[in-house]
Amino acid sequence: MNGDQRARSESIRDQLRNHKFPEEWRAELGAVDGDTVLLMFWLDMLARRVQSAHLQEVRRLGLSASEAKLVYHLLLSGPPYRESPTRINENLDLTSGGVTKTVDRLESQGLVRRLPDSADGRSIQVELTPTGVETARRIAHSFSKRYEEFVGPLSAEDRQTAVRTARTLLDALDGPL
Repeated sequence: MNGDQRARSESIRDQLRNHKFPEEWRAELGAVDGDTVLLMFWLDMLARRVQSAHLQEVRRLGLSASEAKLVYHLLLSGPPYRESPTRINENLDLTSGGVTKTVDRLESQGLVRRLPDSADGRSIQVELTPTGVETARRIAHSFSKRYEEFVGPLSAEDRQTAVRTARTLLDALDGPL
């Protein structure tokens, strides 16, 4: 990186540290709302950091991201920790093939089992095994610790504001829950 590039990069970082939309970006992006671009920039950066933290934690437990997401999701569904593959697909944004492959891997590890759906004999349900519940709780505990590290510097009021703001943004994108 030459001196001009280094100076530009440092100028951008300084503006970002001071919650300002970098003038260098305005030259490239034109007439945009700087606050909107910054908000999306920060949300993207935050999502990547949370995703990275998740990957570190689940790899430590010997799982893939999709495997961890699935067992965590089933845990949060509550007893009896079971759902149809269709519902899993809807909630986790996995393809039906992705759900099948993930369930296959988890089943081979003894973390889930397939059961006939009592309401529809043609369908199945995916259920956490006792070992799966234990693994999902370890994941949940691990995620919770990391989340607390992320938001630890925020006051309770700032956390509540962040929760409301994030929910409002999601509602604007997807509609209310």
